[in-house]
Amino acid sequence: MGDITVKMLSQQLKELVKAKLVIRKDYQEFHQR
Repeated sequence: MGDITVKMLSQQLKELVKAKLVIRKDYQEFHQR
């Protein structure tokens, strides 16, 4: 069970980081206009 939880958490973390990078990119492009 502990193993599954770690996998789920790491997966969520990856998604979060991905979303953050996408947001940052949009933010920079928005400010360059």
